[in-house]
Amino acid sequence: VPFLHSVELISHSTAQIRAKAQVDDAAMCNCLSFSFYRKHKNILGPLQQSNILLQFANGHCMRTIGSWTGSLSIQNYILPITLEVFDNGDAFELILGKNWLTSVKATHFYSTDTLAIPTSSDPLIVCNQALNPYTPKSQKTLTSVYGPSLLRG
Repeated sequence: VPFLHSVELISHSTAQIRAKAQVDDAAMCNCLSFSFYRKHKNILGPLQQSNILLQFANGHCMRTIGSWTGSLSIQNYILPITLEVFDNGDAFELILGKNWLTSVKATHFYSTDTLAIPTSSDPLIVCNQALNPYTPKSQKTLTSVYGPSLLRG
């Protein structure tokens, strides 16, 4: 089951568009579907030129159409992001790969299929919405699942 979560893309004009993000621990870059971009390009704005060549697990290589830079909001946690745009045949809208996971210092807990992202206060807990989401009810629950050291930042 893929790790899916709703996010918002925020353009430089501050317009927001909801997208379904797939978190992919193995993807080396963040990607945006060309059909999703084409549908929302008037809001997202123009692409920048990109020289990225993607190589897939099956060995197939493909040049990106361009890159989009803006912000991504996940549960009201906003950060800048660059997404490589390519024609994926509608396999996904958005992929958050290793570079996003690294930049937000996310920890993936496979036993609960959740991400923990440290913030200046409590960690942001992101649930896989493709499953019955595990929703921590209290700090005590968070500590019992993730341990006190993670919650201290």
